Amino acid sequence: MFTSRWQQGHGNDVSYCVDVSEPQKIYSKILDGELKFPPYLSEAAKSIISKLCRLRPGQRLGNTKNGIKDVRHHRWYSSMNWHKLRMGQLDAPTVRLVRKGPCYINFDKFPQDYSQAEEELSGWDRDF
Repeated sequence: MFTSRWQQGHGNDVSYCVDVSEPQKIYSKILDGELKFPPYLSEAAKSIISKLCRLRPGQRLGNTKNGIKDVRHHRWYSSMNWHKLRMGQLDAPTVRLVRKGPCYINFDKFPQDYSQAEEELSGWDRDF
């Protein structure tokens, strides 16, 4: 979610902090809490990205007492018309060219990741 928020915030220009051709490095920096923002990024954008990327899941925007309401009421979305969004009446902010061919042709290719995920033992899901 962070990378999509970042890309919406400044048009795919994540090169400010890492090499765009290496998405795993971007992800690692996110997990390490290393957030560097370009000077032209608005305070609202910096705020929502920082709150969505808190290291502890229970402190992240949308994952606290008020849930999704906190996300909807964040100043980044101050001009969002939620009703029109629900009704499907908003135009897409960007329109991508969809190429003909197999369904996967419109997605980027990444090298296979063979690393083992670390086991998460914080207990956040104990009551599920």
